[in-house]
Amino acid sequence: MDTVVDSVEGAEKVESLAIRNTKTGAAASLDVAGLFVSIGTEPQTAFVRGFLELNEWEQVKVDLNMASSVPGVSDACPKQIATAVGTGVHAALSVQEYLSRLT
Repeated sequence: MDTVVDSVEGAEKVESLAIRNTKTGAAASLDVAGLFVSIGTEPQTAFVRGFLELNEWEQVKVDLNMASSVPGVSDACPKQIATAVGTGVHAALSVQEYLSRLT
């Protein structure tokens, strides 16, 4: 959790990562065959702080009905969740198909 990727190395494909420990500054190279890029998990909720109740991760706190601390404000986004799940399944099946062709 305290290491970041400084660069992706490889000529025709991903071969290694140049990584750096953010606490110690130590740099290293890590041999890899692939890479999954995450766009981050930091909620952008600063604009509702003080208006809506947030949890310990700075996410809008909701109950089982997806209702927030302010009546009429919810975090119901089933379409986004369904799209994300579908995209993840499609990616996994694509990788599975690709790998099956290699063997």
